[in-house]
Amino acid sequence: SGIGGTTATNSGAGGSGMDGLLVGGVTAVTGGGPNGPAMEFDGGWGSYIDIASGITGLGGGSAFTLAGWIRTGTAGASLLRKNGAAAWAFGEELFYLTGKGGAGGAGGYVGGVQHSGGFIAGSTNAVNNYTWRFFAISRASDYSTIYVDGVLDGGSGNMGLPDPGGTVRLGFSSGNDDSVPFVGQMDDFQVYNTALTGDQIAELATASSTGGQLPSTTTLHIDEGAMLDLGRGCHQTVHALYIAGFRMWRGTWGSTSSAAENQDDVHFAG
Repeated sequence: SGIGGTTATNSGAGGSGMDGLLVGGVTAVTGGGPNGPAMEFDGGWGSYIDIASGITGLGGGSAFTLAGWIRTGTAGASLLRKNGAAAWAFGEELFYLTGKGGAGGAGGYVGGVQHSGGFIAGSTNAVNNYTWRFFAISRASDYSTIYVDGVLDGGSGNMGLPDPGGTVRLGFSSGNDDSVPFVGQMDDFQVYNTALTGDQIAELATASSTGGQLPSTTTLHIDEGAMLDLGRGCHQTVHALYIAGFRMWRGTWGSTSSAAENQDDVHFAG
C-alpha cells in the first residue's frame, strides 16, 4: 500500500473503495517502513486510519487473516478495531498489544499481540520493543492463531461472537479492555478473507524483511480472491506459482499495466 496526502491507498481487492482516511495525528513517513512509506501514529485518542467502506467477516464463523509490520514501545497499543465507534458493542472485534501481565494477558506477556472480543488469544512474546516486528492473526474453524516474525507464537479457541457494525479503524481505541491508541509506525497492513497457513505467513514475513524479495526457491500461492501487489517496476522470481490452486506455466505474470507475458488484473497489481 502507499500513502498520499490524507489517504492510505489500498493495493488489494476492493480498489480505492477500501482506501483509508488518515484522521488526526497520522502522517506518512517516506521510506520509513520495511516496504517503503510507513504510517506514523502520534498516539492521540482522535488519531487513526478509517476504512469507510468497512470490512466484513472478522468475527462470527468467518475465516480471516490480519498481518503487517509494526514498530512501537507501547503496551496496549490498538492495531485494528471493528466496530470502531466510541461505545463498545457486543461482539466487537479488537486486535491490540496487551497491557496486562499474568493470567489475563497474552501468555502473561505485556506487549504481546492479542485478539479480544469476549475471548482472549495472545502471543507468548512481546513485540513492543521499538523495532520493526511482523505480526499475523489467522482465524479458522473458531480458532485464532497468532504469529510473530513469521513464527507460530500462540492461539486459542473463541466464542464466535457476531461481529457487529461495519466501522473499521486502524490504531483506534476508546479505552475498552486495556487498549490505548496506537503510537509508533505501521507498514503494509494486510487483511485477507481467508485463514492463511503458517507457511504462507512465513513467506509474507520473509518477503517483507528482505526488502520485498522472495527466495528463488519459493512456491508462491495466490488464493482465489487475493491479489499480489509487486509495485510498479518490481518483480519476483519464484520456483513455482499457483493461482487459485492451479499451477501456472513457466513465464512472466503481472497486471495489464506491466510488460508481463501473462496479464491478469484479478490476481496482480503493479
